[in-house]
Amino acid sequence: MLEAIYRTRSPGRPPTLDVPCDTIENIALFLNEVKRKHNVDRIVIVWDEFGRHIETLVSQGRPASLADIQLLAEYVARSADIPITFGLLLHQGLFHYASNLPQSVEAEWRKIEGRFKTIQYVDDSKEIYRLISNLVATQKDAAPPSKVAIASKVRELRANGLFKDFSSHELSEILYAAYPLEPIALYLLPRLSARVAQHERTLFNFIYNVDLSVSVGPEQLFDYFATSMQSDTSVGGTYRRWLETQSALSKIGNDPRASKVLKTACLLGLGTSGERAHVSKEVLLLATVGYGDETLRDTVNYLIEKKLLLYRKHSDAVTIWHGTDFDLRSRLEEEKVRQRDRFNLLSFLKKETPPPILRPIRHNDNYRIRRFLEGEYHDTATLQNYLDWDSFLDNLPVNCDGKVLYIIPESNEKLGQLRDNLTDKLRHPRLVAVLPTEQLPLYNSALEVWTLLQMQTDKELVETDPLVQPELQQMLDDARSHLHRLINRLLSAEVGVNEWFHEGNVRKLNGKRELELFISDVMDRVYYLTPKINNEMIVRHKPSPAVAAGRRKLLLGILERSGKPNLSIEGNFPDASLLRTVLLNTGIYRETEGGVWCYSSPKDIKDNGLQEVWDKFRRLLTQPSDQPKQINKFFKELMSPPYGMREGLFPILFAAALMAFPTSIALTREGEYIKDLLPSEIERLCREPSIYNLMVLRLKDSEINYLKEYNTPQKLDRAIRWVIVCHNREGERIWQNKCGRVTMRLLKPKLPWKQ
Repeated sequence: MLEAIYRTRSPGRPPTLDVPCDTIENIALFLNEVKRKHNVDRIVIVWDEFGRHIETLVSQGRPASLADIQLLAEYVARSADIPITFGLLLHQGLFHYASNLPQSVEAEWRKIEGRFKTIQYVDDSKEIYRLISNLVATQKDAAPPSKVAIASKVRELRANGLFKDFSSHELSEILYAAYPLEPIALYLLPRLSARVAQHERTLFNFIYNVDLSVSVGPEQLFDYFATSMQSDTSVGGTYRRWLETQSALSKIGNDPRASKVLKTACLLGLGTSGERAHVSKEVLLLATVGYGDETLRDTVNYLIEKKLLLYRKHSDAVTIWHGTDFDLRSRLEEEKVRQRDRFNLLSFLKKETPPPILRPIRHNDNYRIRRFLEGEYHDTATLQNYLDWDSFLDNLPVNCDGKVLYIIPESNEKLGQLRDNLTDKLRHPRLVAVLPTEQLPLYNSALEVWTLLQMQTDKELVETDPLVQPELQQMLDDARSHLHRLINRLLSAEVGVNEWFHEGNVRKLNGKRELELFISDVMDRVYYLTPKINNEMIVRHKPSPAVAAGRRKLLLGILERSGKPNLSIEGNFPDASLLRTVLLNTGIYRETEGGVWCYSSPKDIKDNGLQEVWDKFRRLLTQPSDQPKQINKFFKELMSPPYGMREGLFPILFAAALMAFPTSIALTREGEYIKDLLPSEIERLCREPSIYNLMVLRLKDSEINYLKEYNTPQKLDRAIRWVIVCHNREGERIWQNKCGRVTMRLLKPKLPWKQ
């Protein structure tokens, strides 16, 4: 490899760069020189026949030397100045060369393999099939079947999605020339050669060595490649499939017909890159029958009954399986009948496959908020709670942006009734309902999954046979896969699958993009007065501890330093960020033309939503009332449409409003008057508003002026702002507590409401 990079010359010309490449570090220097001296936009390094290099390292006992490739791969991956591609060409996967190596070396090789993206090259083009058929035509002695039989086989192959690149006429010619290779044997040969051997080299060896005087089916392919499959013990290798097949073959005795079916099923189930391929029952029947032995269809069904083949009816997939002799299918049906009365579909679906959360991305970006709509499953009975307004209020919390109701109809007959009810009665602006266009068999599918889960915990059943638990798991995987496909249909926004209902309107969406726009339109109509505050760390229901600590510092600045530039907050800490985003950028706290820092009136706020909210705070603190104002009710109104605010903002706005709209108020907590309003008290007020009451007092001008006379000498400025006395003896007691006994003796005879 190092010498190949060093020889960067054309025939008869000197090297383009005189840089030695005897180490990985020098290769890196070489590549840097290439980038520096030549006008190139990409460097591609391709190492052909890399497998021979690995074989040399293994034979010489130097497998650890492969780590040099990892160093070069790391350099290539981290190249920032110019893209570099490093490709290794091998006939087989890396771990095909790792047989008989210690685990420590295999672990290192696995790290090296992880640096590369594996691209499995399988030549199953028209050209390779034509080449095979032409080669077979020159070697065979057997007479081909009739053209009628071949034409019939062509129709079956195309109906099952095989040989899709060929026209019917082309495929007929290929099959005719390739006989005695059976169609599935011809289909599998290039794929299997690429999967476990050395592509065309092994492919042609098979053709030259197989007996072409008789029919050649997939079972002959299995026998020829069995040794290679057995030795493929790497991750994703074929050893496990080979072992499963050998175990199943050991249970059928000397039965060539069953042997052919099992070997064919094994080869069909080999994917091209280590995965298990999907094999339908019809494809297996087509492969085993070949050109005429229809009785093999009965053999397939017999092996399924004997549980040597596992047939997953929901996904129509057949795999090799050597399971228990216990009849789990019959037991499952019995358990489903017995457990039916205990099964709750909605509760199970909520736990098994929770409905997704839908986010109105456009709305969120526009209003600087992170709203989401929760998903819920409903049937005809539970849906009724949302069709009744009083029940709806109980089911939809005030801090819930909205819900998407996924309706599961019990039958096709109820679809029409549900559609009419959703159109006529579902009028709540925060609710969206989804109804499938046809009834989905969700109940039976979910019941089967739930029953299998119960059977797995049945200790007596599991202990009857060591293979019961693995087979139950196989059945559970099959049932779950089918259930998830049904759920995906219920949740889908694809055209023609579901109908979406909102406020009496029906929409048929076409894809996720239309769904997002639809949800954003709904939120735009519901929350059209949401204040736009560009700080997602505080515009949330519960800020993080770090943000909450910054908020307390900001509250202290509001209460103690209002009127000073930026509340005397400096730096780039959380409190400064909150000051800028919540108060300064919104215009709530600003500097006037005269250089005075003050709070704005609602009419000076530019954002319509914030202007409405700021005015509500003004009215809360300045409009007198005969009864205490419920702060809990006030905050709930701000969280409800059309505002939809987050609780994280309330302490800042409440503290700023106290400073912006000074008035005569009395604030109580659980009936006790607040003596000193601290940041912690404001946070608790916003966290537990139900235990607080606010009273805005009706004071005469003479009363206010009288109190202001004693404001400065007695340092009652804060008391005047937030807890001015009421017209009763309780208010007089508060005044005494604030002024002290000496002050009260001076003031008490002159209290204006005593005159």
